[in-house]
Amino acid sequence: MRIADALKMSGLPRVETEALLASLLKRDRAWIFANPEIAIDSEVAKKFKEWCDRRRHHEPIAYIIGEKEFFGRSFLVDRSVLIPRPATEGLVALALRFLETGQEEIVELDSGIVGIARKTKERCHGELVTPWHRISPFDELRVTSIVDIGTGSGCIAVTIALERPDLNIIATDISAEALKIARKNAERHGVSNRIDFRYGKNLEPLQELDEPFAIVSNPPYIPEGTKLERDVVDYEPHRALFAGPDGMDVLTILFDQAKSHPFCRGIMMECQADQTRSIDRM
Repeated sequence: MRIADALKMSGLPRVETEALLASLLKRDRAWIFANPEIAIDSEVAKKFKEWCDRRRHHEPIAYIIGEKEFFGRSFLVDRSVLIPRPATEGLVALALRFLETGQEEIVELDSGIVGIARKTKERCHGELVTPWHRISPFDELRVTSIVDIGTGSGCIAVTIALERPDLNIIATDISAEALKIARKNAERHGVSNRIDFRYGKNLEPLQELDEPFAIVSNPPYIPEGTKLERDVVDYEPHRALFAGPDGMDVLTILFDQAKSHPFCRGIMMECQADQTRSIDRM
């Protein structure tokens, strides 16, 4: 079988076919396009047919090939974790900006999806803040650690660890399988020694944390009963997607716990645009 034959027989959109074939051949899509007459090994051809069949049953390409690009880097994924999305890249960009400036924001990340950055307090328990300390908005935030709640694949924690090597990173999840993937991604990108992975729910793993920190999270926020594409609802982990009748179950808990934790200075989260009013009331 030639590459040209494989592209014709897949029964999938050309862009998807090229992505699957490029992954199998360990080439990029430009090479696939430029070499239609190259013969494909029989084992590769067999695997390609299997992958095409999986995709025709709506399995996401990221799960089929086992990785997804995020912030210009490749991350391992499987069905125990959400597939990283461009909206969450926007959340990371917001987090990096908030850490640098201390400026509270709500920014659109995708249609109906926003990122929100809010301060929870300007000083930590027992810390004196005098007027000359308030040199800049960043000085008011002054965190030494970032906590990624519900880390999943670890794409947020790993990216921030790479972009801000001066900060300590803690990544938590209620899924042991997700934490395995996150650890592998930390190893893949050379930051496993800088991320403290912890198993647990919401801020429970942080009860003993006694240094100023900020939370960044892409929590479940979709209202139960929301109709989603088959690629999502049939394959991605539901507990990382849905959060009660209005999607606020986890958001409410995280904000309440963030406000009550004596060392939490701020929180950056992804949510639906229509949830921000309820969040700001909190």
